[in-house]
Amino acid sequence: MTEGKVSSLADATKNLIRNLDDDRPIVIDAFISNEVPELYAQTRYELINLLKEFRAEAAKRNRTIEVNMYDGIDLFSDDAALAAERFGIEPVTRTFREKGAYTQKQLILGAAFRSGLEKVTVPIFEYGIPVEYELVRSINTVASGNRKRLGIVKSDANLMGGVVMSGMQMQRIEKHPLIDELAKQYEVEEVDLTAPISPDMYDALLAVQPSSLDPQQFDRLVTAIQAGVPTAIFEDPRPVGASYITPTGDPKQAGGGFMGMGGGGPQPKGDIRSLWSVLELNVPGSAAAQGMYAPDLAWQQHNPYPALEAANELWLFIDEALASEPGESLSDDNPITAGLSQVLAIFAGGVEAKEGGKLKHTPLLSTGPVSGTLDANSVRQILSGSATLAQEIQGINPRMPIAMAIEGEAESDAEGEEADESAAANNGIKVVYVADTDVILPEFLIIRADPKQMELRLQLQNVTFALNAIDWLTGDTSFIDVRNHELNFASLKMIDARKEQANSQVRKRSRDFQKEFDETIRVAQEKIDTELQSLREEVEKLQEEREDGEVPQSVLQEKLTAFQIKQENQQRMLAVRRERMERERDQKIRDVRREADQDVTAIQNQVKTLAVALPCFPPLIVGIMVFASRRLRERENISKSRLK
Repeated sequence: MTEGKVSSLADATKNLIRNLDDDRPIVIDAFISNEVPELYAQTRYELINLLKEFRAEAAKRNRTIEVNMYDGIDLFSDDAALAAERFGIEPVTRTFREKGAYTQKQLILGAAFRSGLEKVTVPIFEYGIPVEYELVRSINTVASGNRKRLGIVKSDANLMGGVVMSGMQMQRIEKHPLIDELAKQYEVEEVDLTAPISPDMYDALLAVQPSSLDPQQFDRLVTAIQAGVPTAIFEDPRPVGASYITPTGDPKQAGGGFMGMGGGGPQPKGDIRSLWSVLELNVPGSAAAQGMYAPDLAWQQHNPYPALEAANELWLFIDEALASEPGESLSDDNPITAGLSQVLAIFAGGVEAKEGGKLKHTPLLSTGPVSGTLDANSVRQILSGSATLAQEIQGINPRMPIAMAIEGEAESDAEGEEADESAAANNGIKVVYVADTDVILPEFLIIRADPKQMELRLQLQNVTFALNAIDWLTGDTSFIDVRNHELNFASLKMIDARKEQANSQVRKRSRDFQKEFDETIRVAQEKIDTELQSLREEVEKLQEEREDGEVPQSVLQEKLTAFQIKQENQQRMLAVRRERMERERDQKIRDVRREADQDVTAIQNQVKTLAVALPCFPPLIVGIMVFASRRLRERENISKSRLK
């Protein structure tokens, strides 16, 4: 009945409950501590309400979902011990800022799901991830014993983790957190493409930077795509978040031999243009060294987060706020992006559909009205500081797609044994092509769980986009609607405005303090250099005279010692001054944050006071009116003499 429908289930959730096996009851044990931080208060409220809705909806559909709610438990109670010992749900520590200072608090906010021998545990419901989605996915996992298979193509990206050469040292690459997220829904397996892939081996493939594969592996991937294996491709002309990933147009260097010695030089790579030809894509770019091709990079003038100072025109905020009509920036024509509002791509390329092609191309992510492309040489000039974006821009090319959904029939032109094996069951091409790998950086999973970090309140939906793409490829789209079903909790606009004003003031004054600090240190350093300059000139003059034999070595040595002592003393004094100023700067920033928090707390307390006091007045006024009315009616039939 409410506008936000914060206690209502999505239609996809109701369908899932309706299709549950009535012979396999599901038991949910939820554990919630008596105190949760303010950031998790909404998540706690949502979890309790939705669990009640799940139980009620299941009862209406003659399905059994038993909910055991352990609400308001103490961190050291028997219920907390039960959660830890039986389900592995333990108190987690989170850092929060309160009254200008950072503090750590522990909370319990998890649930365990059981059905038969299947069990899934959610140790913590992060406030940035939709609770309904976590519940639905966990219930579906324990309710159905079979999971679809997702193959992760082994490439430079090393999504499953590994070891790479970085300079002369080995670098350990941790498993990408996106893999853990996918493993909650799919059976995930690494694929090294040492043998052909038949269409029935995997429900979908995930290939990040396939251009880094050797020619034989690359050809097997293309053959699998032609054979109808649904594939998500993330191909980046210039990866930013992972330096070990070879850009599309750069030669791939060998990792080195023993102890990093020997075996160097360029290594053969697959020709990415053959994949573009199969997918009927045009990629703006130019020829590069060693017969390779360097895609252009897209740029765009739009930053919805001014406080994010690291962002520039090569950070592409694909934002529905830039669209002149719905679905122009994030397509409404495909369930992957339908309902999404903002995705960030960094140093991404552009992709266009070839004219007259047979495949169906649906742009998923497109740049805004003030955007275009830059060639690789222009980007190098900008990054080196020798040119600016304004100098390198050759023109505007608005609405450039950077991601495509591609479907349709295509004939395989492969030859030999691999073609025979792959052509057995051609279901048609089904590909999601994204001209960026940074769109799935691990940092985006952190932002998804904690969107209010750095006080920026980021609304990026990169992880949702990636998960939706995999679901669409596997045909398991039931979770997409649930994942996109973000509840709209009403808030007090006055308090939100005051918070934003306070945060803006904190950022501004913090920048001012930093500028003041940098300027003071610069002036102090220049003063030291000036004071030492005269002594430095004397030393240089004595060195020249010493070479001519006019000055004894002892005189020169004495002057050098004096210069070194004075230089060390000056640098020591500067270091002490720097440390003192850093403490003063940090203290000023803490004071500003504390004042901002106190200001917000004051208005919150005012609202709370009014919320308690104001509801008393209407019934009081009604009571007075009723009392006065009755008294007047009582006096109507009484003679005036009796009233005296």
